[in-house]
Amino acid sequence: MYKNKTLIVIAYCTIFILCSCSNTKNKTFEKKTFHKNGEIWEVWHENSGGLKHGKASTFYENGDKKTAAMFNNGYLDGAFLMWDRNENEIANGVYNAGQPWNGKFVSINEAMQKVEFNEYKDGKLIK
Repeated sequence: MYKNKTLIVIAYCTIFILCSCSNTKNKTFEKKTFHKNGEIWEVWHENSGGLKHGKASTFYENGDKKTAAMFNNGYLDGAFLMWDRNENEIANGVYNAGQPWNGKFVSINEAMQKVEFNEYKDGKLIK
């Protein structure tokens, strides 16, 4: 009788441990950084390995959205949008494993000045 109860307890513990491990593996944690004025600068999600994974957004000092992107294990992967300070859309594209894939992209220097616009189709630069 005790032998059967012991086996049942071991089985439940094994199932619990396996379920706990799989949930942690896929779990993401929200992170935030802030501008000096207290406004949110960036919101993103990290996986258990500390890599960006899922939705990420950046904001201007006035709170207006600057970028919206999707990440997969640290790489841009999926929709990417960018707006200028006047809320005009300046980039709208799709990344594939960190590479521009389809759409319009803008290269920007550290001073946040537009450098050039590029368009991609199927991962190839077309203009």
